[in-house]
Amino acid sequence: MKIKKILICLIIYLIMFPYIVSASVPQSTSEDSNSIENSRASLSISAPCALLIERKTGDVLYEKNSTQKMYPASTVKIMTAILTLEHHSLTDIVTVNQSALDSVPSGYSTSQIIVGENLTIQDLLYALLLPSGNDAANVLAESVAGNIENFAGMMNKKASDIGCLNTNFTNPSGIHDENMYTTAYDLALIAQYAMNIDNFRTIVSTPTYTLPSSNVYPNSDRVLKNSNHLIHSTSSHYYQYATGIKTGYTDPAQNCLVAGAMQNDVEFIVVILGSTASNFGNQAKFVDASVLFNFGFEHYLDYYINLASNSSSSFLELFNINSLVDANNKPRLGYIAYLVARTILILIAILYLVRRFIKKVKRYKYNRTHAKYDYKY
Repeated sequence: MKIKKILICLIIYLIMFPYIVSASVPQSTSEDSNSIENSRASLSISAPCALLIERKTGDVLYEKNSTQKMYPASTVKIMTAILTLEHHSLTDIVTVNQSALDSVPSGYSTSQIIVGENLTIQDLLYALLLPSGNDAANVLAESVAGNIENFAGMMNKKASDIGCLNTNFTNPSGIHDENMYTTAYDLALIAQYAMNIDNFRTIVSTPTYTLPSSNVYPNSDRVLKNSNHLIHSTSSHYYQYATGIKTGYTDPAQNCLVAGAMQNDVEFIVVILGSTASNFGNQAKFVDASVLFNFGFEHYLDYYINLASNSSSSFLELFNINSLVDANNKPRLGYIAYLVARTILILIAILYLVRRFIKKVKRYKYNRTHAKYDYKY
């Protein structure tokens, strides 16, 4: 009997959940229901393309031209790190080849690695992701795929597997190429994937790293500084909840940033592309990121309350395909998972109640034909 009561309560709760959430919003006036939209509209984001997603679900809380094709600059290195971590152990040793260094054009950032030295994959990943070493990117690409062309093919295959629809990589570093492009949304998907890799998270959240001495470099004085100002406590753009990820800049791409921040187990990913505002040395991308993070942490509960409230307007709306995708026509995985779990539990509860009803009918029939009830069930 106790199990029966629990299941009855469960099915009632599952059916009524959206209505309960909706009713819990105090006096749901049109002004209240549009508060998050009003706050979103009031955001001042200088970059031409920007996106804010919740990392676990991929839900989009803010977007600005997020599907517009843009040059990615060094944010490309996120994918380079993903493939490296999936094909190497951190302790694997790689020798720096001359070809890897020669293919870095003058004026592009390097990480002070030297031809002929043996470095671990861990060292090279720090050289790749902190100072944005284009030399390290080429070394890693050659170690994984033999050459840059083959590695670019692997990058595009991985991007497709992750779900990117408007991305094309031609090199592992982000050195400008007219044929290399991506979107803020695709970069968010790549970052979302990368931040599920513990070693990646550790590296991109590290402010500085010192390369050890090697077989051809006897000193331990090569200090690599993370180019992401959000994680440096001494920076004017420091953001206390920042978790990484990667900056980028070329003249055609302008200022780019993929950044993460987490508070109370809620984590957001921000993508900024094409930022041209100077803001004291080309750092407006960090200001934009902080604004979006603050918006996310302030309004993410409102976002999901509004989501539940909107879905409760009609029970049949739960089966409307438009309620299962976000503004970019991508599946809202968290919401879909809730609907699937809810449907399964409702079916289980209904089957249980039907089974109990059938047994009660059998017991009633038995009692009608027997003097003493001893039916077992």
